[in-house]
Amino acid sequence: QAIFKQQDACLAVLDQLDKKVRDLSRQGEELSGKLDASLSGHAVQGLSDKIETLEGNCRDLSVTIQSVQESIKALAGEVSALREKSTAEEKEDRGESSLEGGKDESRLLSYIDDSGEREKVQALVTEALEQDMTYAQVTEHISGNVLPKTARILKEHPSLTTDFIREKKKKD
Repeated sequence: QAIFKQQDACLAVLDQLDKKVRDLSRQGEELSGKLDASLSGHAVQGLSDKIETLEGNCRDLSVTIQSVQESIKALAGEVSALREKSTAEEKEDRGESSLEGGKDESRLLSYIDDSGEREKVQALVTEALEQDMTYAQVTEHISGNVLPKTARILKEHPSLTTDFIREKKKKD
């Protein structure tokens, strides 16, 4: 929540800066027009150059503000994803399910990054169930035939593993 407050504060400041940049740019254009109309010669050229420099700086600042805003939006997306993952893990730790029945399969597989490994786990479970293995035997069978990283995931999430096996058993 503190991150979102900081993010909101940053966005507010950026919006204010953007508004000021637009106001300064508009004022610079107005001054340039007035000076061109009322003065002539070398003094006007010097002021006109300064105004052009200020307008260029305002444009550069506006581009920088847009870049910062895009970065903040990307960061907000990452924070949101982390918050969702954290909430799901907290619910799992409490024994709650954030998904309805039949979707526990994807909860276990969502921890496995490699799609080939996900498919391998599914095939190994199907193979083990065809041999009428117990849940513990199925888990051992899978763990012995996948990458160490995947085996560690199965160990770290035994309830999801059991739920996954149970769902596969119901489907078959």
